[in-house]
Amino acid sequence: MEKFIQEYEKFVCIVKSEFSQGSGTLISGDGLILTCAHVLMGTKLEAIFKVDSTNKTYDTEIVFVDEKNDVALIRAINYNNTKWANIRLLQPSVKGERIVAIGNPTIADIKTTNVSGASSGIVSNPKIESRGSERMVADITIASGSSGGPIFSLKTGELIGIVTAVG
Repeated sequence: MEKFIQEYEKFVCIVKSEFSQGSGTLISGDGLILTCAHVLMGTKLEAIFKVDSTNKTYDTEIVFVDEKNDVALIRAINYNNTKWANIRLLQPSVKGERIVAIGNPTIADIKTTNVSGASSGIVSNPKIESRGSERMVADITIASGSSGGPIFSLKTGELIGIVTAVG
């Protein structure tokens, strides 16, 4: 598990505005980031990637927003990378599939961010109707600030979802 997290946390960034903070996942070499629409509150958005032991901050531009499904694409301006998260497109997740979520939750009582915080769990229901769209439900511990962060299949390493709500 530790090796998996080290390999995939480099694709996860903090998505920050003047009013909110969440997480996002790099999905292309030219800085395209998948996150939640509700994370994009404010006029100035930044993507912060941890590179080695330092944080690198990039201005972003909004590419696509779907508020109904709470999903958005932003681009980190002038960010380039040769590796990114692979999105699973050909097969759905399955009940009982082992997963890992990586995000940047805020720890309220000490006002700090748990950069690349990770937790593991399983898919409890791969397809459930909620708020007029299909969603995946997982048994996993997630904290506020992880919204927009990736959910990876532990078996394949593919991005199978993003955190949209803490329940």
